[in-house]
Amino acid sequence: MSETTLKVNIEGMTCGSCSYKIECEVGDLPGVKEAKVDLAAKTGTFTYDTSSATGPAQILAKINELDFKASQV
Repeated sequence: MSETTLKVNIEGMTCGSCSYKIECEVGDLPGVKEAKVDLAAKTGTFTYDTSSATGPAQILAKINELDFKASQV
């Protein structure tokens, strides 16, 4: 099992509930080991198993589904 980390810029967050929602939703994706969102920096750092079906495209899509704008750093 190999893990890698994806760093993402996230626009549209206004409060701690926004960052918590992203952490929970992305953290529930298969293969995601850790989801940390920094509200002040407007970034997210996501660690996932590279052998899972989840990768950068799925993580970005999930954040965008939640009505935030995500882009890979």
